Amino acid sequence: MSDHSELKTVAEACGNLNWRVIQENWCEWAIRDDHAYIATMRTNSPKQPGPCPEREAKAKFLCVMTPATALTLITEIEHITQYRDNAVNIIRRLRGDLTAVERERDQLKAEIERQSRQFKEWQASHHANYSQVADERDQIDAESETLRKDADRLNWLDARKFPVVEGDDFGLPVQGSEQLGHEWTVSGGCTSIRKAIDDAISREAQ
Repeated sequence: MSDHSELKTVAEACGNLNWRVIQENWCEWAIRDDHAYIATMRTNSPKQPGPCPEREAKAKFLCVMTPATALTLITEIEHITQYRDNAVNIIRRLRGDLTAVERERDQLKAEIERQSRQFKEWQASHHANYSQVADERDQIDAESETLRKDADRLNWLDARKFPVVEGDDFGLPVQGSEQLGHEWTVSGGCTSIRKAIDDAISREAQ
């Protein structure tokens, strides 16, 4: 019986009855309240002349199952049913929330995968750029080293004094004629190797 409304109505109609079972004799049980008998039950019959434990158990059950007990059980069932319904609603709501969370999780997963691909592409491109920059850096370092050596040679020449051969564009010394104490002198009045080189480059450009 899933609908207890009829049982509840009948139990409430009994009022505040406090019945009990009385064993009248070995074969007869009586159910009564404080005022009168409610029912009697014989535990023997032509087919069952001796004691009948089954009927005795039924009589004791009727004594225990009073209207108040029935109402108490119905109230507990209603509370449990309400609790169950609330739990079902909560579970449904949680399932809805879980579905939303799973959908958001899938979106985040897709976004993470997309960004991961982009990062790998950027990393590969960055590595290629880094390799190119490293090659250019090495080339610049080599060129700088060459220029540094040329500058050292120029500084070495400019720090020394040699005799000048007339008509020589740069006033370069004749082999074996190094003499200290003479300044560089070329056409145009240049007094340093740097000025002489600049003057020669300027004339070639013309």
